Amino acid sequence: AVGVSFDAGTPGETTLVLAEGHEAGVYASGLRSPRFMAVAPDGTLVVAETGANQVVALPDRDGDGQADEKIVIGGYTDAQTTGNNDFLAMRILADGSGLDTTFNGVGATTIAYDFGGKFDDRAYSVAIQGDGKIVLGGYGTALGEMLEV
Repeated sequence: AVGVSFDAGTPGETTLVLAEGHEAGVYASGLRSPRFMAVAPDGTLVVAETGANQVVALPDRDGDGQADEKIVIGGYTDAQTTGNNDFLAMRILADGSGLDTTFNGVGATTIAYDFGGKFDDRAYSVAIQGDGKIVLGGYGTALGEMLEV
């Protein structure tokens, strides 16, 4: 099988060698610099897509081994004029039909780590806790200094 390697340096093609009797396939493609992955309790793969500055859910509802769609569930708000970006988290309905309004009343929330100075807070990483809660990680700025949050 031929795939694309994003491990280090310039991406390029690589060869995957599998033990006899095993096979591999492409679950999702077109992701921009995927970095951290976690599996939600319902089996949905959640990926931090760092090249697109977002966190996405990749459900496989029909069980065919391929993601049915890419749903943005986190990242940061894009305040280009003010530079006051905040973490953004969203919860999508299990069937992918829209936002789950039982989450914060609208299906989304922003988290501001306003430490002073330019308020630029960006979520780039994701983890799923045992209770199913999504944890976002990234950075915030304080008086021009970056802080990991």
